Amino acid sequence: MADNEYLKSLNIEKNIFELKEDTDVRFIIWLAAPGSGAGRFRFPAGTKFFPTGPMNDDTLYIKLG
Repeated sequence: MADNEYLKSLNIEKNIFELKEDTDVRFIIWLAAPGSGAGRFRFPAGTKFFPTGPMNDDTLYIKLG
């Protein structure tokens, strides 16, 4: 498992990734209760995204590109 220092050293925000196949992604929506929740979404092949930084030791914040 990568730690935050390792993730920061990768300069991941300068990388754009593209999915080669349809991919299920689990997500968390964190608002004030009772508005929080979670789910799963299937992104189609060809979707581009880039990480914006670590959320914790094994999770990244991402934005669609």
